[in-house]
Amino acid sequence: MRPASGEIAIQVNAMCDLLNGASVGEIVTFSAMSNVLGRDISQCSYILQKARRTLLDHPPHVRFDNVYKVGLKRMHISDAIGVADKNLRKIRRISRKNGQEISYQMAGANDIDERTKEGLIARIGLFGTIEALTMHRVTKAIEKQTDNQVLPYGRIIDILKTSNTQE
Repeated sequence: MRPASGEIAIQVNAMCDLLNGASVGEIVTFSAMSNVLGRDISQCSYILQKARRTLLDHPPHVRFDNVYKVGLKRMHISDAIGVADKNLRKIRRISRKNGQEISYQMAGANDIDERTKEGLIARIGLFGTIEALTMHRVTKAIEKQTDNQVLPYGRIIDILKTSNTQE
């Protein structure tokens, strides 16, 4: 049973106090979070997510990265590049795996109708595009073209085309 909203607010504030007390580079363990709440943090992750969002939304904009099965590590904004690159590698790996999986499924099937075949081929192409867009060289090419603003996706596609022709 989920606690009342007043109790959730108290728990979120307690979690904010714990996380805000961490210094840059320090890891706040899931067991420490559970101790503060008096229950297993994995059973009430919504409290942790609300606390993280609250800390990020208000000055001094405290940021955390997940440390697998350990807890949260307080990070400096410059660490966000590494976190983003880690996520891009994960997306690239998942895209490659899913495209290959569809190819394997198609290779073993004798009874694919045209509509299904077209749909599967389209998805293989999309996964391949996602894989290509998340490559490190594409990220570096995009970094060279930005001037402190987010580029529209059409411009990113143009950069991808240009970087492919320059190889």
